[in-house]
Amino acid sequence: MKRRCVGIISFIWMLSLLTGCFSPPIPEIDTGNQRSAVTPIRALDNEFTDGYYRTALPYYSSPTRGLIFSHINNSRSRAGNRFDIEELELSLMRAATDFFDPDDFYFQDGQYLSRDLVSQLLRPEGSPIGEFPDIGLNPAIGTTVTVNNETIESTEDQPIHYLSYLLEQNFVTIDEDGERILEGVSIGLALNPYVQNNLEMNDSELIAEGERIAAALIERLQEQEELAEVFESVPIMIGLYILESSTSVVPGRFVAKTLIPGNSWTLSNWGAVEERTYLVDSRITEVDLELVEQFNYFQNTINEFYSHHHGIIGMAQFIDNNLYRLEITVNVTFYGLGEKLTFHQLVAELIAEFSPNYDVTVIVRASDEIYGTVKRSPNGEVTVQRYSW
Repeated sequence: MKRRCVGIISFIWMLSLLTGCFSPPIPEIDTGNQRSAVTPIRALDNEFTDGYYRTALPYYSSPTRGLIFSHINNSRSRAGNRFDIEELELSLMRAATDFFDPDDFYFQDGQYLSRDLVSQLLRPEGSPIGEFPDIGLNPAIGTTVTVNNETIESTEDQPIHYLSYLLEQNFVTIDEDGERILEGVSIGLALNPYVQNNLEMNDSELIAEGERIAAALIERLQEQEELAEVFESVPIMIGLYILESSTSVVPGRFVAKTLIPGNSWTLSNWGAVEERTYLVDSRITEVDLELVEQFNYFQNTINEFYSHHHGIIGMAQFIDNNLYRLEITVNVTFYGLGEKLTFHQLVAELIAEFSPNYDVTVIVRASDEIYGTVKRSPNGEVTVQRYSW
């Protein structure tokens, strides 16, 4: 049976809320030839990561590794936050399961779009810089556009960047000789709704720009002879992701996707994707009143017995208007093993009472360590993982 790729709401979201803001370190770029290693491929199973794609060793990092930090969650843009960086990757992977079954394919980081190529694609059109001249996908400097009935111009000081980043993922099989065979590609386009002077585009306008950019991207890929030879025979999924505000405590969302069949460069049949993540508070009462009531009961019960906790934060992810995953972080200090034991037992009982059909995860932590996680699967099974005991 086909497994859906689980879209995690990373508990890093919660940690940053409860322990203060931080900027993740930018990974060092390995410019060496990763494929020259003589280590044979080791295909990994999925026993402990059910719902995700399988991977293989040696793991090939993308040539664009770390580049995303320069374009999302940076001081130059109102769009994109640290949560978007991970959610873009997870949502793109999840969307791909409709076309590339996790039972049949292995996942690997994108290997074909180079760092220089991606950097140039993100520039304004008509910027002949570097190895790939004049392939920018954003409006050229001097272009005038209309947003929400307001006319604005892209300038050197305030360029219009509809496209903040693009992310490549690959899906492969492994043949009898242990060679990886490319079977599919997905590319996520991270779109910036805050175009200029705090002017925010509505979804329909931005999605239309995203579809235009996707068509232009396909043309650019066709123009690159080496890439065209690799991509022309495999299906390519393109997804549109709208970034959230840089100050938001939740990530953005995927809004559309399409598949270009192998041996075809034709874009068509965009399908809508309904995903959204909410902070669980009174503002989502109209979205899911029952969830708010159950979360409040959980919170009030913790308050009653452990009033010295330092905060309880809930994040809820909805897919196709259905609650898909709830993640709660409780920041609390314990003063003995008995307290830890009792607290985890209480949490296990409380989450068992949440409505079925979605994942619930509670992360129990202090500011500098994680004590444990308590999880309830959609079928009602509750498990406790203890740390620092």
